[in-house]
Amino acid sequence: MTENKIEIKRHIGKAISYRFLGTLQTIIISYIFTGNFVISSSIGIVELCVKPLIYFLHERAWYKWIKFGVVSEKIKKKVKKEQSTEVSSVVDVKSTEPKKKTLNYSSKR
Repeated sequence: MTENKIEIKRHIGKAISYRFLGTLQTIIISYIFTGNFVISSSIGIVELCVKPLIYFLHERAWYKWIKFGVVSEKIKKKVKKEQSTEVSSVVDVKSTEPKKKTLNYSSKR
């Protein structure tokens, strides 16, 4: 299995589309609270300028330094090798059931 290379432009495009939706949401919520389109638009513009940078840095930090939930190819190969070794080392043993004890109710003791 080959590992895909993820280019920085993918992160940038993802950040832009996410921020467009986020800014639209912020403007609508701000308008609901303030009732003033100028104020809600101003809040949206400030948020639009700051949050893409924060998102991009957050995404890159997770990609570069945080390995939570990432399984490397070496580990995958090692696990597959261990699993195949376990399967080949299984021995087919006939099961022997313990003999049932019989009770003797004879009159002679």
